[in-house]
Amino acid sequence: MTATYLPVIAGMSSVALPDFDREQWTTCYVMRLNAGDVFAPTTELSFRPAVLVETHAEAIPGEAHGWVSGVARYADTGELAPPFKVRGNASVVVRCDMRYGGPR
Repeated sequence: MTATYLPVIAGMSSVALPDFDREQWTTCYVMRLNAGDVFAPTTELSFRPAVLVETHAEAIPGEAHGWVSGVARYADTGELAPPFKVRGNASVVVRCDMRYGGPR
């Protein structure tokens, strides 16, 4: 089932996930996100969800959490968000009831 209330992002389509009857969010580490996940940083003053388009992890020798860099598109407009690079244990909120999938 496609979640029709979300914007079109080139090459991706929104997909509702089973077992959820409403919008639901939870927190996790940024390193757990996959392309297509809808997320928002917990450190931002405003809540502006974005869809993760690509991600890359870098290990830091001797550290439990390395760096995570990525590219995302804002879910409200589909515009590219600024690229990011944060520690893998940075907290984000992620949407549980839907995500963006492959080609439209």
